[in-house]
Amino acid sequence: MKTTNILGITTIIAIVFFLMVGAMTQVFAADFSPFTQSMSTGSRGSQVTKLQAFLAAEPIIYPSGSTDGKFGPMTRHAVAMFQDFMNLVPDGYAGRNTLAELNRINATNRVLDINPPAMYNLGQQINSNNATITWTTDTPARSAIIYSSSPLQLYNLNDKGMGFMNNYSGSNVAMTDANTYGNSQSINLSGLSSNTTYYYLLESIDVSGNLGIVLPPSFTTK
Repeated sequence: MKTTNILGITTIIAIVFFLMVGAMTQVFAADFSPFTQSMSTGSRGSQVTKLQAFLAAEPIIYPSGSTDGKFGPMTRHAVAMFQDFMNLVPDGYAGRNTLAELNRINATNRVLDINPPAMYNLGQQINSNNATITWTTDTPARSAIIYSSSPLQLYNLNDKGMGFMNNYSGSNVAMTDANTYGNSQSINLSGLSSNTTYYYLLESIDVSGNLGIVLPPSFTTK
């Protein structure tokens, strides 16, 4: 856990997860033609080089970044990580399902992005029966707030994150427009009880499906 200060509010950043549901962002000067050849350990050639260049766009997946056209252990490991992020069997073999996922991303002329939105500049305007929470994301995102008068129990945590707008026992959800992505997030919570402490969790998801989560302190209505 890391304690940080955002606009004078001491915030415990408990979790920042990423989901990779369509992982694509900036344009990359690469070959976006379809992958046509299955690849595994021992494969060589231009398709392997193309695969390595694709994976090298995300150092977390393929830290060596080698594009030597030889499908060795490091490439196999990178393919397995990519498969795991895409909820495919992480066997390190670039077969039909993996090629389909690679081509789906390639069809957008974009590259891998598994980085969640950074969330900062938290602001709170608290009244007796409503509150407005604002924050900024470093990339365009849509957002949600999960809030409750009881502490939130993050019981459904798993290695893929919690999912955007998951339901939590005894909690409520408010969100931004599902079709609008922006850097300035603002959500109004209405119908609150006066003189009541509320606990809340912020979620921001970018166009690539990467999810950032921040669990700040509670606030108390007037």
